[in-house]
Amino acid sequence: VHRRDAATGAWSLDGRLAVPDPRDYAYGGTDVAIACEPPVTPGGAPTVEAVVWVDTRMVVWHRDAAGTWSIRQTIPFGASPLPVSGVTDVIEMSSPGPAASLPALLIGTEVWRRTGPEATPWVREASVTPPRGQDEFFRALAIDRDLVVVGAVYDPLSGSAPGGRAYVYRYTGTGPSGGWEQDGVLSPAVPRERFGFEVAVWAGPASDGDGARVAVRSVRGVTTFRRDGPGVWREEVLIEQGAPPQPWTGVLGGVNDRYLAFGYSTDNTRGPEAGIVYLLDLRSVVAGESGPAAPGAGLALSGPNPARTRTSLALTLPEVGAVTVALFDALGRRVALVHDGALGAGTTEVAVDVSGLPPGVYVARAVGAGVMASVRLTVVR
Repeated sequence: VHRRDAATGAWSLDGRLAVPDPRDYAYGGTDVAIACEPPVTPGGAPTVEAVVWVDTRMVVWHRDAAGTWSIRQTIPFGASPLPVSGVTDVIEMSSPGPAASLPALLIGTEVWRRTGPEATPWVREASVTPPRGQDEFFRALAIDRDLVVVGAVYDPLSGSAPGGRAYVYRYTGTGPSGGWEQDGVLSPAVPRERFGFEVAVWAGPASDGDGARVAVRSVRGVTTFRRDGPGVWREEVLIEQGAPPQPWTGVLGGVNDRYLAFGYSTDNTRGPEAGIVYLLDLRSVVAGESGPAAPGAGLALSGPNPARTRTSLALTLPEVGAVTVALFDALGRRVALVHDGALGAGTTEVAVDVSGLPPGVYVARAVGAGVMASVRLTVVR
């Protein structure tokens, strides 16, 4: 465990969490989770707990006010059986959320929560196991505050289509399942191969869950979904993961209101340069997602929509400066550069030639000169 000094920003070793039985090292530490809660009283010490997967059990470590780490609880797999051996994410932990006063711990597809503050025991709160059927192979888990996502791909031995789903559960504090209720089942409009074998979730800025985002990985890309209301999830965009050359393999890292993170590692032939993490600004590919606009800045369609050959955009700039206007397809790829250069302040009509584009939905995006805005347009034939 490493800890960051708030004053200097420097990271230093805070503790080595080694179990007393050396036989556990065969599988010790292959998955870990940690949560930090604010102090209960002003000026007090925060509550920090880490959970380590050790062979056949979870070991809960607690950090006291003096900075000493000690084992406070063990949770055997027998108390929280994994649904199938195909689960790759074993444990995840969330910080306290608006609806839940204590952090939640995800073990397999079960939610555990502490019975009180500080080092009180963790107890099983609910099961969020998706219904069995074609979704036999549960591969991925993610939790953020009051949202849990379980990714489930189809069992390749069943002969079913090579797709999958992501199940979303939200903590409401009521109901028969420990306060967790299913909020949505996410699947793409166009089937994706092995959809659901990696997931990431961001609980959103609001306590009611609106604005939350889920990213779901398939073989060749990541699809993002946005929560517009209770049980209402909107598919946003598919980001194709085709940039890094083979033999790189992408790993979905996380998602929030602005960024999508995924990492790539090589076959270890590149020495210390054996991997890289990509951070994608989702505002560049998701229609309607824009950063804070300066007064007097904006982008709007002023021509035909749907368009067959040509349309136009009304670009309003608060100042003179360079601006780039480009078109992106549903995969998040830039397919056309509409304008790249200086424009004057005020509103300018920018012509857009779509005659060479296939039918579909596109995103026009303007960045620069005090503006960062996007608008959706449709091309038909």
